[in-house]
This record gives sequence, C-alpha cells and structure tokens, in this order.
Amino acid sequence: MKKRIVLIIDTLRTGGAQTVLLLTVQALSERRWQILVVFLHSGKDEINITKLSAFPNLTLKLAAYNFFDPLAVFGLKSIIRAFEPDIVQTHLTQSNTQGTLAAKLVGVPCVAVIHSAAFANKGMRTSYYQAETFALNHFASRIFAVGNAVAAFHQSRFPHKKLDVICNSIAVPEPPSQEQ
Repeated sequence: MKKRIVLIIDTLRTGGAQTVLLLTVQALSERRWQILVVFLHSGKDEINITKLSAFPNLTLKLAAYNFFDPLAVFGLKSIIRAFEPDIVQTHLTQSNTQGTLAAKLVGVPCVAVIHSAAFANKGMRTSYYQAETFALNHFASRIFAVGNAVAAFHQSRFPHKKLDVICNSIAVPEPPSQEQ
C-alpha cells in the first residue's frame, strides 16, 4: 500500500518554504508516495506549479481561504479526509494554523514547519502569530524549524514541545578555485 501525504502551504510563490516543499516532494516521489499539495493563495506561482506538475504521483489543489475564514478549517478537513493521508505537513503561518487543526479533526498526525524568525521581528500581525502559536501548541504532532537559529528563536513559543531542526535547503555554491 502506498503512503499518502498532504502538504499544505500558504502560497507557491518562489521562496525558501517553497524550496523546502519542492525538495520534500522530490524525496517522497522517489519513494513512491502519493502526494497532494494544497496551496491557499495563488498568483505569480507558475514556475513552481510547472515544477510540481512534473511529478506523476502528485496532485495540486488550490483551496483559496483567508486567514480567519471560518470555512477554511472545514474545507481543509474535507480535502484531507477525501485524500486519506498517513500524515499532513504544513508550511507557513496560515497553513500551520488552519492545517494542523483540520488534520487533528480528521485524526491524522500533522507536522508543522516553521521557516523563519524574521516575520516576528518585523511586526508580524499579532493575531496571526498568536493563532499559529495556539494551533501548533495544541494540534501539531511535531514541529520542525528550518535551522538552529529559527528553532532557538521560536522555542519559547512552544514550552512543552521539542522543536526538531531541519537544514535549510538553499544550495550553497562551491567556493571558487584558486585559479578563478
């Protein structure tokens, strides 16, 4: 029986979270997982849609919801229930907030990924930050932080959870040779 996963992300616009998602899809595809990628906002994401469309065992679904849309969790719950995944993984604030609750309601474990400490430092809307903190504390099965600095910054938000650290997926170029 094939393993199944739902990956939920706020947007497919090019960025670090989308790079992590693409690498996750590539690794899971090589292992023959059935993958459903749900994105909550569209626009200027054609490059990543094209990249994701190349994977034969992947389905893309736009589920357009606003952050505090009361129907969002129920819509995501229906999508998750219909796909019958073994696990759900969420990326970015809105997906972490709505996706973890939807997965919990369906009874599917959910791994949330926190990608940055920058938003909190730049005045991220307090209501978003508080909603995500509540959701991850109560509904996430596990929380991953992309890098040690992100984990250290956010650990105080989750006093009863261990943040697992994953490497940042940004490719580091080889240093130039002495001849260059």
